[in-house]
Amino acid sequence: MNQRRPKRPRRKDGNIITLKDYHEMWFNHDIHLEYRTLYFGSPGSSLDSDENEINAAAAERIIKGLLILEAEDAVKAITFIMNSPGGDCIHAMGIYDAIKAIKCPVVVKIFGHCMSAAAVILQAASERLISPNSSMLLHDGSAEVSGHPRDIERWSKWMKEDGKRMYEIFSSRTGKSPKYWEKKCERDLILTAQQALKEGLVDKIIKNEK
Repeated sequence: MNQRRPKRPRRKDGNIITLKDYHEMWFNHDIHLEYRTLYFGSPGSSLDSDENEINAAAAERIIKGLLILEAEDAVKAITFIMNSPGGDCIHAMGIYDAIKAIKCPVVVKIFGHCMSAAAVILQAASERLISPNSSMLLHDGSAEVSGHPRDIERWSKWMKEDGKRMYEIFSSRTGKSPKYWEKKCERDLILTAQQALKEGLVDKIIKNEK
């Protein structure tokens, strides 16, 4: 028995919704379909700016962009340009998993800052690139927790487990043990592009052409 193909969504004027329409509805300047490029964080804005922070809204935009570009072509690479001081580790892990789940390779390029949770996202990339004057920051997770003592205890346990996952991710890409990264991240670990390359956190420093 032949099954009918599901109807494709249409605009109010009756025309089929295209990838360009999705682009206009969801992303504005955050995605460039023609060049298969996602942008997160503005190099000219303050690190305190919400547009650079990894949160629920940012994760939604990035994951939608990845899935739309995969639907358009599951073979061609996606370029993800990032400049971020980090943010919520749960949403960062969601972006990490999305990059790992899609079929097409994802090249992440750092221009500016790659800090905290952003450094975890970077490790999901097929190729990890950083500009010569960019910087990275790694550290152990932190949070302000209040409430019932048992709830605080459970959150503390969860944070330790979350830290272990982060160290295992760094270990999987650098060849250095999770214990090595746990020790390194006891306090803020600030790295230049050259130091990040030496540690194995990036694959290549982007060459200046001028």
